[in-house]
Amino acid sequence: KWNKEFPEWGEYVKQQEREVIRKGYVVSDFGRRRRLPDAGYRTGPQRAELRQAINSPIQGGLFDYTLLCGCDLRDAIKKSGIRKAHFLANVHDAWVLDTLDVHVEEIKDMIVNVFTKPSTMKNFGFEFLCPMDVEVGVSSTNWLEMETIYPEVM
Repeated sequence: KWNKEFPEWGEYVKQQEREVIRKGYVVSDFGRRRRLPDAGYRTGPQRAELRQAINSPIQGGLFDYTLLCGCDLRDAIKKSGIRKAHFLANVHDAWVLDTLDVHVEEIKDMIVNVFTKPSTMKNFGFEFLCPMDVEVGVSSTNWLEMETIYPEVM
């Protein structure tokens, strides 16, 4: 079913395998390289490197996107004059920030803007066209008690 629904996938897989065998690495859309020098061999661990060659540009690209958005968000917060907003952690595709309640709404708007319109053209020379779902949650105590504030739940 997958191959019928996404016929381009098979060609992508073949192209990634050819590239990693020829070059010994793959590259994300943001230009980050993942070295996989043994991917040309078709036994045991080397087969795993072929799978990594297929997944790395996608997963690595999404991580690069998250980092870029974090940098853009940091710049937006700094430009706004908010001084009490601190990045605490990056967890998979999320950023954890600490700020005062008075800044939550303004920072939420910045997050939505930055994550839906990252600065890929300015920084990497391409426009990011993939629509991304953005969710913003708030808690004054811990993640278990987090309330989603964007998108607004009706």
